[in-house]
Formats: sequence, C-alpha cells, structure tokens
Amino acid sequence: MDKLVISSLEGSQEAGKSVIEYLKANNPELTVYEFCKTLKESNIKRLDIVKELLDHLSAPMERTT
Repeated sequence: MDKLVISSLEGSQEAGKSVIEYLKANNPELTVYEFCKTLKESNIKRLDIVKELLDHLSAPMERTT
C-alpha cells in the first residue's frame, strides 16, 4: 500500500476490512501464515491481529503409512 492509501485509512472504522480487501485484490496468493509473519516484523508488531488470525492458520497433515 502506498502512503496515500494508508493515510486514507486513518480514523476509519472499517480500516481492517479495507486492508483485507486490498490484499485480496492485489495479492490473492497471500497466505494467512505469510500475513502473520509480516505482522510480527519489528517495524509492525501487530500481535493483536496475529492472535485473532491464529485459528485460520493451517498446516498440511502428515500421512502415516
């Protein structure tokens, strides 16, 4: 997101929804895991959002033979 788009979100009650819509449109292959990794970076540190997304993380199941 460029600075103009980000600044337009300030004070918006729908900022989170707008960010998700932006990500879906501009990076449809982004996984919840990759998004959470970005949110954990030292310059972002949005662990509150990561906590909300934890239930949406998935990992491939191992096959036992």
